[in-house]
Amino acid sequence: SPSLSADGSLDFCPRYLSSKESKAASAASFAATAAACAVAASDALVEASEAFVVAMTFCAVANAT
Repeated sequence: SPSLSADGSLDFCPRYLSSKESKAASAASFAATAAACAVAASDALVEASEAFVVAMTFCAVANAT
């Protein structure tokens, strides 16, 4: 008689992503990388802005004396 056990059922699951799933996974990975780059660029912009403010303050103080 047939067994009702689920043991070994994973052996029948697909081992690879379909083309559509693969493209979706690649797009998600690309989006995560783009988001990380955007955060890094934003942080760099903030640091550059702070450096600019410090430089302008220094110039103002130097010109005032």
